[in-house]
Amino acid sequence: MPQLLQQVGPAGRLLTLEGYEHRGQPLMVTECGGIAFASDERYTWGYSRSISAPEFAERYDALIGTLHRLPLLAGFCYTQFADTYQEANGLLFADRTPKIPIEAIHAATAGKVDARMQALGLSSTEHLV
Repeated sequence: MPQLLQQVGPAGRLLTLEGYEHRGQPLMVTECGGIAFASDERYTWGYSRSISAPEFAERYDALIGTLHRLPLLAGFCYTQFADTYQEANGLLFADRTPKIPIEAIHAATAGKVDARMQALGLSSTEHLV
């Protein structure tokens, strides 16, 4: 782990703050996702592209499921909530219509929240307060 935290990640950035040693602080993925899904493929962008709602759901679930399986990860921020201009990588279309059922977004995003909260000694609702 110490070697991993001293390596340079995407865009030449260190995985931790320069000059600060990792001593068990919570680790966050501060931007992830970028799965494009839009009817206009020519003028929209994403790191990867889905051609259907089921494929988008499958990719989102797989990505977020991977994050949930990382024991050292304290949290993540998906980019982005809704499509804007050419960026078609939101969970919602620009008009705020969900790309897949909101229940599917919730299930993938929440993951095994109850199990994680229990491991921390919290009830499943204490973290919401």
